[in-house]
Amino acid sequence: MTSPVRALADKFHLLRNLVFLTGSMVLLRVLSATTTIVLTHWLVVEDYGRFSYGQSVALLLMFGVSVGLPTYIVKELAGKNETAGALLKACLKLIMGLAFLEWLILAGVFLLGILPADLARTVLPMAVGGAALAGNMVFQGFFRAFDRFSLQSSLLILQGILMLVILLSSARIYSSSEAVAWAFAGTAGGIFLLHGFCAYRLAGWSRQGEPETRVLLKGTLPFGLIDWIMAGYPLVVGTGLLFSGGEAEVGIFYAGFAVFSAVAITALVLDQVFVREIMRSGAEQRERMTLLYILAALGAGLAVGVVLFLLAEQLASLFFGGEQPALVMVLKMLSLAVTFRFVSLASSSIERLNGAQNRVLFIHACGLFFLMLSVPVALRWGLVGGTASVVVLEGCLAGLFLLRRRKLISALCFT
Repeated sequence: MTSPVRALADKFHLLRNLVFLTGSMVLLRVLSATTTIVLTHWLVVEDYGRFSYGQSVALLLMFGVSVGLPTYIVKELAGKNETAGALLKACLKLIMGLAFLEWLILAGVFLLGILPADLARTVLPMAVGGAALAGNMVFQGFFRAFDRFSLQSSLLILQGILMLVILLSSARIYSSSEAVAWAFAGTAGGIFLLHGFCAYRLAGWSRQGEPETRVLLKGTLPFGLIDWIMAGYPLVVGTGLLFSGGEAEVGIFYAGFAVFSAVAITALVLDQVFVREIMRSGAEQRERMTLLYILAALGAGLAVGVVLFLLAEQLASLFFGGEQPALVMVLKMLSLAVTFRFVSLASSSIERLNGAQNRVLFIHACGLFFLMLSVPVALRWGLVGGTASVVVLEGCLAGLFLLRRRKLISALCFT
């Protein structure tokens, strides 16, 4: 029986979790943005271009290694935390194997000469750091499953502070993207060990009921591929700019995309909080929670997009020193994509919760395919064309997911 007091307590619990995650992730993005801004002043534009490209590769590797495990963990452990120890052990085996395999593939890309060889000294250590951050994402799934949002928030803030101090110190001393890349890898590795220790204290370590690695990969692969493809969108544009405009244009594009990612972080906060609450809700409450999630995403996306557009010139002036008209243009164009990102993330998360992850994967795979086809044409207009291709892609994805919203909510209600 649900009393008014219990309902009020549930709302307060949701608000508390939202505040914890919002505060920590916003602060993490502020620290990350500060690191990015200072790096643009202490590294030359070409060096920053190499570092930011390596960061994009690290992000791709991060989602490729985490392979959707954080969402799977929250869903699997809802109300049955006694299996957490066995699941933790299986997850560690899987992410270590995937990290080694993907790093070898990346190293092979450089050996074959597909990418410029001088990038390897920056990109390869960045990839190691990305794999470590993937492990952190998996461990954070256990924290959410155990309702340890305060622990997750504390570790996120610590991660941001350490990255800020260590990366900026290495940039100041060595003025080299290679040195910053190794600092990134070492810091991410240290945070990985700390996350792992905390996850072990929560979940324990058990062999009983441990899922096979192949079974675990089969259950999470569609989720991971979705995140992997989304992380590949900016990398496609960045690679095109690398060959058509050089490392300086890559640096400008990624500086703008770093701001876009920072302001869009609220979408991820909403997703982490609402997904857990939707999974814990009864069939009668799911429609209300789903509608609330989509409306919250739409409102937050509009507000954040307007703020980014209005502050584009002030934000651009923080990077590289002096006026940056090209970066202002990139920021104003990406502000149009913010609302699209919020809505598409909310709608696609609901689909994944309803078991339609393969359909979401198909939509994103088509988006990546058409982006790869359109970028060579779009880059005839340089940065403008490359950025416009990202905006159009985000808009198309949001439109496709919204077209399925009514059918999806109905399905959730009768699941």
